[in-house]
Amino acid sequence: MRELDDEGIVLGGGLSVSDLTDARGRLARVRVEGRIRCAFGASVYADTRLEARTRRDGRTEVRGVDYTYHAWRDAGSERRVLFRYDMAHGGLHLHLPDPATGEETGRTPVPLEALPDLDRLLRYAVALAARERPAARGAG
Repeated sequence: MRELDDEGIVLGGGLSVSDLTDARGRLARVRVEGRIRCAFGASVYADTRLEARTRRDGRTEVRGVDYTYHAWRDAGSERRVLFRYDMAHGGLHLHLPDPATGEETGRTPVPLEALPDLDRLLRYAVALAARERPAARGAG
């Protein structure tokens, strides 16, 4: 994340990590959640839920069970959705809006192994927000 800060991609916000333990004090669940403010008015809300289990060899194994990444661009009083990954419909899906209307064009199933990491999602949100911003007007 530091690299994204240095590049001016990330401007603020952040993620919090919370965990729950089982009755034996072993890690059972982890949640990583927060809003990250980015360049060009983009923001990304991330909510990742993980389950943990202790293997027979005593090591902890953690796997993701639920993912939500919602990216938008604030443009004055208007909020324009850039993209959304979620699992609200059974399995991971990507939701994309029509650039002209902002209306969702549908959802595309995405295999979990194809889900981009957070750095790539943040870069993608900024690239989309930069493309959507109004063109600069030259002096007349």
